[in-house]
Amino acid sequence: GCHTFAYCHQMATGIYPDPWTWQPCATDKAMYNTLFEGLLAITELMKSWGHEFHIYEKAYTTSSMSFSPEDNKNFCTCRNCRKIAVNQKEGYSGLYLEMANKAAVDIQAYYPGMKMSTYTYDHTVPATIRPNEMMLLYYCGPCCNNHAWGSGECGDNVTYLGAGNGTCCDDNAKRWGEIF
Repeated sequence: GCHTFAYCHQMATGIYPDPWTWQPCATDKAMYNTLFEGLLAITELMKSWGHEFHIYEKAYTTSSMSFSPEDNKNFCTCRNCRKIAVNQKEGYSGLYLEMANKAAVDIQAYYPGMKMSTYTYDHTVPATIRPNEMMLLYYCGPCCNNHAWGSGECGDNVTYLGAGNGTCCDDNAKRWGEIF
């Protein structure tokens, strides 16, 4: 769980929110600052263990840190988050991607060249928000991990996220790939 916002929150405050029910407010600047402080603390802790955060010359081998939502659908529904996610059609994936994009920019002051990674648990393709050049985006499909996509071998609505191999292969996975 060290890649999620809950662990960042714990590193900054000492309080570990329940990752099964909690998501941070993505539009609260104080919450972002807390999570970013935790991200820096995690990075410093890893450095104290002897991890090196160096940047390689070859593509796709750069150092990265995760700044990701929890693996649940309890996204923040405050007025500001709803406005962006629902009214502006960015989805909750776009809402949290925007927060991770900010971290990808802010981390450069401490670790130039480091990338951020984040996961999508809401599969809505954002209307306008796109990953910045320092972002690694992981499409976390709702599929069963035991069968091939589209195989239908496990049926529908069998996973924690309410899907299965028959439903996870919708157009969203393809559309996410097209936004890069």
